[in-house]
Amino acid sequence: MVTKEKSQVTEKEKKADFGILVTHGTDTMAWAFSVLRYMMKNLKCNVAITGSQRPLKIGFSSTDAGENIKNSLIYLTRVEPPGMAVVFNFGRTVYGSRLETKHKWEPDAFIGEEVARISWDELKSLGKDIKYRRFVKPLDKLYLIRTGGTIESVRYEEGGLVPGADLVERFLLQDNQKKYFHELYKFSVVAKDSSDMAFEDWVKLGSKIAEICKDNGHNTYYDGHFEEGVKIIQTNPFFSKKDYMQLLGCCKKGIVIAGYGAGNVQSQELEKNSIMPMIKKALSDEYFVVISSQVLEGVSDFEYDTGLKPIDMGAIPSGDLTPIESQVKLSYILGHEREIKAAAKKYGVDSYYLTESAFLSGVTFRKEQSKSKYLRIRKNLVINPDEDPFVNRNFKEAINIVARKLKKTTKEKLSTEEYFEEVKYIFDTMGKDFDKISDFILQAQVFIRQNKDWARINEVRLLLARAFLRQFSKEDAEQILKHIPTESDSYKKANEIMTNIQRDSDGDGWCDAIEMEWGSDPHDPESIPKKWVK
Repeated sequence: MVTKEKSQVTEKEKKADFGILVTHGTDTMAWAFSVLRYMMKNLKCNVAITGSQRPLKIGFSSTDAGENIKNSLIYLTRVEPPGMAVVFNFGRTVYGSRLETKHKWEPDAFIGEEVARISWDELKSLGKDIKYRRFVKPLDKLYLIRTGGTIESVRYEEGGLVPGADLVERFLLQDNQKKYFHELYKFSVVAKDSSDMAFEDWVKLGSKIAEICKDNGHNTYYDGHFEEGVKIIQTNPFFSKKDYMQLLGCCKKGIVIAGYGAGNVQSQELEKNSIMPMIKKALSDEYFVVISSQVLEGVSDFEYDTGLKPIDMGAIPSGDLTPIESQVKLSYILGHEREIKAAAKKYGVDSYYLTESAFLSGVTFRKEQSKSKYLRIRKNLVINPDEDPFVNRNFKEAINIVARKLKKTTKEKLSTEEYFEEVKYIFDTMGKDFDKISDFILQAQVFIRQNKDWARINEVRLLLARAFLRQFSKEDAEQILKHIPTESDSYKKANEIMTNIQRDSDGDGWCDAIEMEWGSDPHDPESIPKKWVK
């Protein structure tokens, strides 16, 4: 077992399997987790964040720290990377997002989106986000990043608990933990109680994670562009209109309102304690206003008139996002105004609607009727609950994904260049999902009907055939063809190319056919759109 203060690795070591364990206090762990989820890009390893409600120090015999650390190691070694999760509640629960503190003292401190459970050293996935490693073996390298918190706190004389003791490393070097890793690398970013942690500390933490990954040959980086002027304002029956207006003065570009119950507010504008004048003012100043709830459990909804009124005025529902995650996500999106404006201009969509659609990507509504009602209010929005493209992806790429989807909802004509980008994105991300591929190919007919340039339309059809045949094997392509109606032109063109594959012994006949059609190298996707775009 080797413990190292700094990561000085050779080229050979860069191929090593590694994981990162972050210790953090519970008070602001929900903010830290959410910030890191949006901050880290191209993450290719697993990161486990944990801590404890009771110190690891001897004298606290009922500490939850040991199980939280041990089961974090199980997460790091059993789950197929990349992944980032909080492991807590006596190490039994693995959280993927939507983290909230529910208890001040007890080890079952959090609720959130549970993606796995750990019991008797066995990890059980609860959804598609967690995939098991094919082979379970110890990590070549474990990186411990310490930030302080209760887990390493000690009491000095008659004072309160203070973080600073080096306890987690000692625990990790015990014999029963060594089976999870070969080498331990330790870093101390800060040594603070988490109540003292702030955004700049999480930037340091993100920077350290990126540095570790780069030392291991990864192209991971952190994106620290957040609009820190986005604040959470809680509704309060003791607040006056003037109070709310003063709180608005502390905000910049965005506000998250944590309302009552399902996401309700004081909606009677003439009442002295109404928040509605502040919401009106914020919207008129082009702030983004999100309506969430102070209640810990359940999904926010605008079932009541007191929740629907601000939505009708232009506020955004938070759906299943917590107030904290709403604040962090809105802050992250608003920190990239330049990229949003560039994408809006490129795709000819409204930047305000694009920002709103970006925020709602990956958000789930309480029921389908609520989503439908909201889309009737906002006719120019797109909501994709299946994926949040801003997690672990470059912002420019993510906002372009949302912009393309938003472009489709406006029923405007896509340019051939934009359609090529859509083809490339679909085939890069969907894998061998033949049903999705055939659905996408059929969507070409919509694009074709909107164009009058039939010569270029023919090239688009050929592109579709080429795209799926280039991406998959001959057997896969045959399976895809079965999903396409035989009377469609896409099928005819694809079948022609398939015939060339069947005739050609080296399997490259389809390339020859396309080269004859295009006069360009079909292996080089960059050469094709240049020929199309004037």
